[in-house]
Amino acid sequence: MDDLRLEIDDDLAVALRRRAAEHGHSVEEEALNLLSEVLQQAPKVSKAPEGASVGELFRIWREENGGGVDFELPDRSEWKDRPLDFGT
Repeated sequence: MDDLRLEIDDDLAVALRRRAAEHGHSVEEEALNLLSEVLQQAPKVSKAPEGASVGELFRIWREENGGGVDFELPDRSEWKDRPLDFGT
């Protein structure tokens, strides 16, 4: 296991000590639990091959994070054809 040393704001240290006491943990154990919770909820970090294209990176990200994004398209059934205006 690696060691991690942080300098934190006094108010944050007090809040961390209070939270650790509420949960019956040491400050170090509470900090480790908080980091674990946050990192488990974060999107996965891809191990994409070096030199991968943007498209390849997006494909890998999409597979690892559950798909892409769906956009709702506007209803175009009532649009009328109109001549192009080139600003002349």
